[in-house]
Amino acid sequence: MERRTLRQLDVRLPEDHPIFWVPVEKRAEIARLLLSLSELFLDLLERVERLEKRVEKIEAKEEGAPKKQSGFSNRDKKNRVEIDPAAFLDI
Repeated sequence: MERRTLRQLDVRLPEDHPIFWVPVEKRAEIARLLLSLSELFLDLLERVERLEKRVEKIEAKEEGAPKKQSGFSNRDKKNRVEIDPAAFLDI
């Protein structure tokens, strides 16, 4: 297995930052975990932005399309078949 080169990051934070609630011996581990989670979070944000753009395109296409009629027109009501619920349930 290839060994990865590790780089150091010096970050200055306010003294009341939540990372300082973590015990000193666990602080670096938790900071690395949080940095990894932030990378995943940023990836998810990018995916959401792409999805939002796709939805906007779909909505724009729908706005330009002719509207579908909802329900039945008078012509459809004349040709409708009536179903007796009691007889239907006895099948």
